[in-house]
Amino acid sequence: MATIMTAQRQERRHLTTGIRVGRAVMLMPELVVFPALCGLYFLTNQAVGVALLSELLIGLFVARIALVWYAGRAWSHGSYAQAERLVLWSLRIYPDSADAWLAMGSIQLAQGETEAAIKAIERADQLYPFHAPIYLEMSRALAAHGDWNEARHYASMALVLDEQLALSYSHNALLSLHFDEASQTTKQWIEAGLALAPHVAAKASLYVARAELALLANEERQVQLALDQAQLLLNGCPIPQQAELLYRIGQLQRAMGQVDAARASFERIEHSDREGGYVHAAWRAKVETSVI
Repeated sequence: MATIMTAQRQERRHLTTGIRVGRAVMLMPELVVFPALCGLYFLTNQAVGVALLSELLIGLFVARIALVWYAGRAWSHGSYAQAERLVLWSLRIYPDSADAWLAMGSIQLAQGETEAAIKAIERADQLYPFHAPIYLEMSRALAAHGDWNEARHYASMALVLDEQLALSYSHNALLSLHFDEASQTTKQWIEAGLALAPHVAAKASLYVARAELALLANEERQVQLALDQAQLLLNGCPIPQQAELLYRIGQLQRAMGQVDAARASFERIEHSDREGGYVHAAWRAKVETSVI
């Protein structure tokens, strides 16, 4: 952990004022265009024309931001086709919007389209580099695609850029479990994440990771305690994150011999995330659980 914090301080030194300004301009080019219009007014005194252009600029800005925001709401409710349409409309207004490309990557990842998600997130990174949420989402997409070493690199960079990003800790705990690292390492990720008092989705994910770690140590009571804590938080999570956590919870329940509970978890994915990437895996897991 100390190494990560040291790397973070070193990395931040490279983010010069020029880079920060450049990133802001790419994210909101209106910051440049609007003052330019004001300058045009003073040079030409064409009040009506400049006013119309300014109103158009403001309208387009509000529209593209609203479209991405509503796309995020649709994503959180599992309406991925609608979310994708909204993002595409936003990109027609401003094709170089890092927010829109990141949203597109998240939507595609939720549908299990990992290659498309990686490409969209790469585009977001090109447009708005050194941004922790982009690095985290890239790590999640790479892990889902099976590129675990690359996923670890991006997960580490996300924390380098922002050690307050609680979801990074839960994702690093998941990576630590995948690489079969010492239990103490995984535990440190989990406890560090929980110490941040994270939002509901991050906290639920951390509790599931704690349950997975306890299962490896054959501590069934601790597994059940962590599962109970995670399940209390599930309804507050966005549907895509619910689906991922329910799948992991179902696998834990099946490993503990809780066949009915596992089947219920998998069925819940089928009902709540019909457009999602976990629905087919959940169906297969439910069938396999039924024959135990």
